[in-house]
Amino acid sequence: MLRFAASFVPPTLRRAGGRWLVLALVLAVFSAESLQAEPLPALTQADDRREAMPVTADASSARLWTEGRASVLFLRGDEDAPIRIQAGETTLQANSAVVWSRILPSGLGRRRLDVVLMGDVTWQSSLGEGAGPHYVAGLIADGPVELRADDRQPGDASEDPLVLQARQRLAEAAGEPDKPSADDVDPSSVSTAISPLPTTQPQAATLPPEPLAAVQARRLRTVPASDDLLAVEATGGFFLIREEADGSLVELRADRAVVFSKVERLDDIETDDTGLGDDLARNASGVYLEGGVEVLFTDAPRRRNGRVDLPRGDQQLRARRAYYDFDTGQALLGEAVLHTSATGDGDELPLTVRAKALRRFVDGDYEARAGRISSTRFATPMLSLGASRVFIRETESFGSVRRIAGADNVTGRVFDVPLLYFPVVRGVLPDRRVPLRGVRIGESRNRGTFVRTEWGLFETIGRDPPSNLDATYEIDNFSERGVRGALRGDYGGSFFLPVGEGRPALYDGSFLLEGIDDRGDDDLPGRRPDVPQDGLRGRFEVEHALFLPSASTMSGEDFALFFRLGLLSDSTYLESWDRPRFNDGPAHDLSLLAINRSRNKLGWASFNVSLHNYPTFAEVVQENTAIERLPELGAGSFGDRLGPLTVSTEARLGVLAFDRLSGDLQRDLSLPDGIRGFPGFPSYAYTPDTERIVPRFDLRQEVAAPSTGGFLSLRPYVVGRTTAYGDGPFGGATGRVLAGAGVSVRTAFAGVSNSVYSRILSLDRLRHVVEPYADVFGSIGWGPDTTELYVFDEQVDGYGELGIVRLGLRQRIQTYRGPPGGKRSVDLFDLDVSANFFDAAEGRERAARLQFEGGPDPDGLTGPFRGVFYESRPEASLPLDTLEGGAAWNITDTTSTSGRLIYGIDADELLSAVGEVRLERGERLDFRIDARYLRPADSTTIGGSAQYRLSRRYDLFGRSVFDVDQGRLRSNSVSITRFFERATLQVGLFLDNIDDEGGIRVDFRPFDVPGLDIDSFSVSGG
Repeated sequence: MLRFAASFVPPTLRRAGGRWLVLALVLAVFSAESLQAEPLPALTQADDRREAMPVTADASSARLWTEGRASVLFLRGDEDAPIRIQAGETTLQANSAVVWSRILPSGLGRRRLDVVLMGDVTWQSSLGEGAGPHYVAGLIADGPVELRADDRQPGDASEDPLVLQARQRLAEAAGEPDKPSADDVDPSSVSTAISPLPTTQPQAATLPPEPLAAVQARRLRTVPASDDLLAVEATGGFFLIREEADGSLVELRADRAVVFSKVERLDDIETDDTGLGDDLARNASGVYLEGGVEVLFTDAPRRRNGRVDLPRGDQQLRARRAYYDFDTGQALLGEAVLHTSATGDGDELPLTVRAKALRRFVDGDYEARAGRISSTRFATPMLSLGASRVFIRETESFGSVRRIAGADNVTGRVFDVPLLYFPVVRGVLPDRRVPLRGVRIGESRNRGTFVRTEWGLFETIGRDPPSNLDATYEIDNFSERGVRGALRGDYGGSFFLPVGEGRPALYDGSFLLEGIDDRGDDDLPGRRPDVPQDGLRGRFEVEHALFLPSASTMSGEDFALFFRLGLLSDSTYLESWDRPRFNDGPAHDLSLLAINRSRNKLGWASFNVSLHNYPTFAEVVQENTAIERLPELGAGSFGDRLGPLTVSTEARLGVLAFDRLSGDLQRDLSLPDGIRGFPGFPSYAYTPDTERIVPRFDLRQEVAAPSTGGFLSLRPYVVGRTTAYGDGPFGGATGRVLAGAGVSVRTAFAGVSNSVYSRILSLDRLRHVVEPYADVFGSIGWGPDTTELYVFDEQVDGYGELGIVRLGLRQRIQTYRGPPGGKRSVDLFDLDVSANFFDAAEGRERAARLQFEGGPDPDGLTGPFRGVFYESRPEASLPLDTLEGGAAWNITDTTSTSGRLIYGIDADELLSAVGEVRLERGERLDFRIDARYLRPADSTTIGGSAQYRLSRRYDLFGRSVFDVDQGRLRSNSVSITRFFERATLQVGLFLDNIDDEGGIRVDFRPFDVPGLDIDSFSVSGG
C-alpha cells in the first residue's frame, strides 16, 4: 500500500525538496516491512454507543465560534419561523438554541451535540411529543451539523444573555443528571436518539484556542522514515479533521490511510487521556487515502473589499484513492466525484463533476481530466457535458467574485449518447441569478407571433445584485402590436435611528415603468368591441412602505408610512396588457397613509387624489367615481377597561370629495349598449353631484358590559354615533345622530361517546358540540337619511335606523384521527345555520339607487345581494332577510365535502349556493368538483379538476368549467408534465370562451437556472 502511496504523490509536490525523495525511499523500505513497527497507543472507544444520524438545523440567524475543543452554534428564529433541529425521527423546535459540538473519541467523525433549547420549546419523536419553556438534550451526529440559515456569520457571542442562560442550564443539568428542573418536561417521552444531559460541561476558553485537529482510526502503527520523519499507517477505518489558519475545515475519511508527519519521533506527538491524535493531525504534512475516500472542505468567511463574504459552502469529494497536502492545500484524487454548487453556497445550482483524475488547488480551484459535468448526482444523468479537460476557478473583478468554468473537447450528452461537439468552452458559472430570467415564445390572435424575455439588470452588466434590490428589465416583440419594454424592481432593507433601543427601521417597495409603441387593437373581454391604438402608451407605478421603531421597546408602539403613485396612458391599457392588475389591484393615484399603533390605540392620516378621469381598477367601475381625501385624520381606542365595562371610541375628521371618473363609461371603456358598468350594486356615491369638497366629522362610541357566568356568555352594549357634514347634496351643512342598543348571546353544550370506533370510517370516539347564538340590535336616529347625504364610505355614511334579529345554531361532531402516537382532534362534521331578519325600509331604498345619472332603470333592483350583520358595527349592516347555511363533512383526512347557500326570504328564492367535493388518494390522485350559483348574475357553473400521478416522472392535470345556463364550456384545459432530474416539461391544451382564446402551450423549466421559464404557446380565436 505504501509503495503505491509514494507513486501516487504528484511529481510537482515531490519536487518541493529532497525530503520527498527520502520519503519515497522510506515508503519502499516500509512496504518491505524490513523495519519493526512501533504501535501507537490505542484510542479509547466512545462511551456513548448510540446510533449516529445526520443532524440538520434551520434558523433565521446563526453565530459560530469555538470554545476550546468545542464548536459552538448560537441559533435564533423569528416569529413566523422558529429554529428547527432534525435528527432522524426527532424534531426539536424553539425560539433560540445553543449547540456545543465535540468530536467523539474513536467515533470516526461522530460528534456529541449538547443542545440547550429556550423559548416555546416543542419536540416530537417516535416515542411521543412534548413542550416546555426550555430543554437540555444530547445528540450523536454522524458528521457536522448541516446548517441552513439566511444570516450566517462568524463571531463570538458567548457574552450574549441567551448564551449565558444556556450555559447555566447546561451546568445545572450536568450537576443533577437524574433531576431535571420543575419546568422541564420528562425526557423519557423523547426518542432514544436524545439523551437529556451532556457528559461534560462546556467552559469558556480563557486563552486563544488552538485550531481544531483530530485523528481517529481502529488501528495505527508507525514507521520511522530515513529523513528522520514519522509516517503512520491507519487501517480499519480512518478519520481526520483539521482547522486551517484561515478558519476553513478539511475532513478526510477512508478505509485505509497513510499520514506523513513533520516530527521525527512518536514522543514528539502529544496525546490526551482519550487517546485522540490531535497533535498528529496538527503536525501532518500530507495524507494518502485509499478505499471509500471522502473529502469535505468547509470554507471560512473571507474579508474582501472591506466586507466579510459568507462561506462559499461545503465541497464534497469522493474517490477511490487520494492524496492531500496540508502545506500547499492541494489534493489529487483518482476516479473522483466532486459535489459542489455553481455559486459555491450549496443552495442554488448543484454541480457534479466526475473524472478519472481530479486536482484541487489553493482557494478551491479544480481541474479534472476525462471529466463529465452534470447538475444531478445520478451516475448516468439525463443531460451532461463530457470533456477531456475541465477547470473551475475563482476570479475577482469590479469588486465581485466570479467562478469561471472552462472545458476542452466538450460533448453535449443525453444519457450516454453524445449529440453536440465544441472544441473549447469558457464562461462564468451562474450566480444566484443568471441574466436571462424567463423566455416566452408563442402566437396570439390579437398580438401575433411574439417573443417575451425577462433579464436581470445587474447580472447583465456583470455586477452582483445588491442585497436589498432586485431589478429586472423586459424586452418583448409582438408582430401585430410592436416592441414593448419594461423596467421593474423590488427593494427592501433596514437602517438604524437614534431611537428604538437598537431596533432597526424597515423599508420595502417596488417600482415599474413600461411602455409600448402600439400599432394594434385592444381585445377587451366580453362583448366589447376592439379599440384601435396608434402610438406610445404605458404605465408607471411606485409603492413604498416605511416602518419606524418607537422610542422605547417597552412602549409597544409601531409607526408605518405608505406611499403609492400610479400613472396610466389611457383607459384600456391595463385591461389589454395586465388584466389581473385591473381586476384585483389598487387604483392608479397619488396616495399617502401614516399609521401609529400603540397597544389598543390606533391613529392614522391619509391623503389621496385621483390622477385620471377614467377607472383604473375594476372596483370603481360600477360607482364611476373615486374618493379623494384632502386629507383625513382618524384615531381610535378599542377595549379600554372602565370597571366592569369596556369602552371603544373611534373618531375621524377630514375633507373629502368625489372625483367623477367619466361622463360616458360606454365610450371610455367600450361597453356594449345598455351596460353602464360591471354586474353588481353600488356601495357608495349614491348622489349624482360630485363637484363639491365636503368637510366631514364622525364620532362613534360603544360601551359594553361582557359577562360570562356558567355556560352562558352575554354581551350587552350601547352605541352612540354622530356625523356632521360641511355640505350636502341640497346645499348647506347637515348632520345626524344615532343611538342604538343590542345584546349578543353565546353558549355551548357538549357530549362525549367513548364507545364509537370504526377503522373504515376513521372514527375514534365522538364529541358533539352544540353552540347556539343570537344577536339583537335596534337603533333610532335623528337627521336626514342616506338619500340626502354624500355617502363616501359605507361603514361611516351608510348607517341608519335599523332593527336586527339574528338567530343561529352551530353543531360540530369531532373525533380523533392520526397515526399511533400522533392522534389529534378534528371536526368530522360542521353545520352552521342562521336566520337574519331586518327592519329597514330606508336600507332597501338606498341599495336600489344608482351612483350616476343616465343608468339603467332601478325598478328591477330589489335590494342588496345578501344581508350582512356586522358585529363590530351593527348599525351599518346590510339589510336583507335571509336564511344562510354552511356545512362541511370531513369523511376522512383525504375525502371531504362542503357547501354553503343563501336563501332570500322576501324574494322567496335562492340567492347563491356553492358546493365542493375533494378526494385525495395518496400522492397519486387529487380530484375536486365544485358547483356555483349566483342569482343576481343569473349564473350557474359546474367545475372540476383532477391531478393524477401516472408515475414518478409523469403528472396529468385537467380542469373544466361548464356554464349550465348557456349550455357550453366556459373554460377547459388539460396538461401533462414530465419530471426530469433537473427540469420539468409541461405540454397542455386550453380553451377560454370568456376571453375567446384557445391553443396549445409548452412550458419548460430547468431547475439549474433559478427563475428561468421557457414558455411557448399558440392562441387562436374561438
